[in-house]
Amino acid sequence: MAEGTPGDHKLGGEALALGVLAAWSRAPYLVWLPQDPDGARFALGVARFDLAQGHPHPPGYPVYISLGKALWRLLGGPPAQALSALSALAFGALVALVYARARGSLGRSGALLAAWACALSPTMAVHGTRGLTDLPGAALAWAAVLLWRRPRWCWLLAGLLLGLRPSVSPLVLPALWCGWRARPDERRWCAGALGVGVAGWLLPTLAVTGTGVWWSLAWVHARGHFGAHGVTLAGEAGVPGRLGALGWGLWTHVLGGPWRDLSSWLWAWAPGSAVAVVLAWWARASREGGMRARVTASAAAPSREASPEALGAGLYLGWVFLGQNLEWQPRHLLPLAPCAAWGLAWAASRGGAPALAAVLALSLPRALASHALARTQAREAPPVVALGRCARGVLHREGALLAARQTAWWLRHELAPAPVLEVTDAREARALAARSGRRVYLVSEVPGAWEGARGSVCHVQGDRYVWSALYDLCLVRASGP
Repeated sequence: MAEGTPGDHKLGGEALALGVLAAWSRAPYLVWLPQDPDGARFALGVARFDLAQGHPHPPGYPVYISLGKALWRLLGGPPAQALSALSALAFGALVALVYARARGSLGRSGALLAAWACALSPTMAVHGTRGLTDLPGAALAWAAVLLWRRPRWCWLLAGLLLGLRPSVSPLVLPALWCGWRARPDERRWCAGALGVGVAGWLLPTLAVTGTGVWWSLAWVHARGHFGAHGVTLAGEAGVPGRLGALGWGLWTHVLGGPWRDLSSWLWAWAPGSAVAVVLAWWARASREGGMRARVTASAAAPSREASPEALGAGLYLGWVFLGQNLEWQPRHLLPLAPCAAWGLAWAASRGGAPALAAVLALSLPRALASHALARTQAREAPPVVALGRCARGVLHREGALLAARQTAWWLRHELAPAPVLEVTDAREARALAARSGRRVYLVSEVPGAWEGARGSVCHVQGDRYVWSALYDLCLVRASGP
């Protein structure tokens, strides 16, 4: 195997040590509460897997749930904490993979910068302890990509990925194809490995859920994702809105660029790092015989080994733009954080020690910002939970109903046995109130909640960066005596 690949024993030891350190660094930021509706479903799925009840939502993510169950039994405590610990382990694994990939071509200092830059990506800092499939899925996907020269393992991991986070699978497709072409003698083994990986999670899931029920639930969920929920290119925002969301997500969540809700010191990170790299690169190139020759040589430096990675990243970026909820969930861009880290480390290493030192110094504001985001998530209740705590007393005192849309399922478990209705819009909630004769409160995320409202009872606002979709919520009095 080529030098610098994850199979090198010495390199593997360095990467493992760095990964353990990175995972351990997440310990102060572990969370005890689900942070969003999907996280609440996953936590309940760990406690009791039941797709028909939405524990979790289809297709069930059985590989993820199984890993979460194993950690839950090992650690005890609430299921959400076990899923948080699983994300922390995946955080360490992904940092180790970033280091291993960069070590052979950039040296130890360049590889450490790549790992450091990846770990400090704001989306990595937030999701490094969030109980979602994003980080475990990204780590497994990149492990498969980097093992493309061992196609059996690549195809096996791809099969498991479908049971952990299928939406990240486009990242792996070029690696599967490259391994298939490079090793024709192993094609039978590749197909078998893929089958083993898929069967390992699909057969138990079908046995627990029932084949007909599973297919029906998966179809309804897929139809909602690509149709009714409007989270794809066919949604209301269209191409201009999605391009804006893509640029904003890459700039703020992946690259850690400054914006109005974060510290202005971040202007020292993204633009400052770019300027430092260009100046150091230019100075070194001038000493070595001209900028044009230096740029030409550097452009030719990446080997053909990078092709599956670059193609996979490009394919995944296209899939996210076309088929994922970019406007409300920029976390879908998380698997691209390693690419940004590799690119920065490659550019800085071409500028030599001055560029590496400058980028490292400029990364300190980014480290502080990432620390603040992770600490906020660990210490503060998610806005939906905070709103539920406020609503509990109001509903109990007045005997009122609470109506919500996407938060209804989560609030129903938070407020049990208080009545929580799931509605599509405010008109439906008011019609239900008229029939029951009871006062109704609406969560402000319900469409039309403020039309004809009689004021609000409480207003909860969280960090927009940490809770990107449901960070600003009100309990609205919609009707009643």
